[in-house]
Amino acid sequence: MILRSRELDWTQGYFPDCSSLDDNYFVKNGGYFSEYDRDTIISYIDAHSDKPNCELMFADFDSYKAAIDDLIGKSKIYKASSINRDTMKYYRGDNMYYLNINY
Repeated sequence: MILRSRELDWTQGYFPDCSSLDDNYFVKNGGYFSEYDRDTIISYIDAHSDKPNCELMFADFDSYKAAIDDLIGKSKIYKASSINRDTMKYYRGDNMYYLNINY
């Protein structure tokens, strides 16, 4: 996952195994999704409406692309009651399969 957005210094010579998601920010905060399910994502967005933004990460590119295509491309994000069409902004992190929605 780290290698999607960073480069390693190969001269270092030692790289610890880093295969657990247990301490991942998105996993710890409930915003990590192994697949795209519109109802689940809309519920998650609405549940975080008391914050200035909502952050989501998807496990793979296909799930991320499905979310972007449906939520943004087909405007299904407006099914979330917390989303205001006039003020909503979103930011994509295509390398990390990340979506940040500002209310």
